[in-house]
Amino acid sequence: MPKSVLAAVCVLAAFAVFLPRAARAVSTAGEQYEQALRLMPRTEHGAKLFELCAVCHGSQGRGSRDGSVPAIAGQSVPVLVNQLVEFRYDARHSIRVQGFIDHHPLAPQDLADVAAYVSSLPPREPPPAQPNTRTRHGEELFAARCSSCHGTRAEGDPTARVPRLAGQHPEYLAEQLHDTAEGRRPSMERDHARLLKRLSGDDLGAMALYLGSFSPAAPSSSRANGEQGVHDRTPVD
Repeated sequence: MPKSVLAAVCVLAAFAVFLPRAARAVSTAGEQYEQALRLMPRTEHGAKLFELCAVCHGSQGRGSRDGSVPAIAGQSVPVLVNQLVEFRYDARHSIRVQGFIDHHPLAPQDLADVAAYVSSLPPREPPPAQPNTRTRHGEELFAARCSSCHGTRAEGDPTARVPRLAGQHPEYLAEQLHDTAEGRRPSMERDHARLLKRLSGDDLGAMALYLGSFSPAAPSSSRANGEQGVHDRTPVD
């Protein structure tokens, strides 16, 4: 082998060794996401896997009564797979979820299976709520700043991995909006964070309250921490 070629090989090998962990993680995460979406899901196996998730998310995937655990039932498959991959590769942070994934590593087929099953569950229907000044303010903010991506009814966009927000627990939404605005969601684009950072805490709370107050827009499987008491964290079945 010519010395010049050998030198180039050595340089490439050294670069691979010292390539930042984050860059390698991004590559691996993308590969796992794409592979999972190419596989034919097995919903029966997904249902078995979900039994582990149901301890926190509830048997119907509706989250916890206090809103600390999100409702995931009926969310689109691309969004669900993407979220699991992000937790695995530290693009999202949650002690509970990351601890679960560390103890139960999911192969791409597992990701496809459990996402398909969760997506097939009926989405959470929020309790009836009367419109008020705060929810109207939240509606105005959402329409002006978020609906172009999340949809006019917050139904999301599976092809762009944009989650459905309608019907989610307001408490969970408020926490995630604040985390995004304050840079605690590494996977969020900077423009997204800057957009929310312009809003006050009251604005974010009003938007979360609005989004959690109406039913999801006819979703299907192809669409779209504080110290609480044990009872408050009980999954909503």
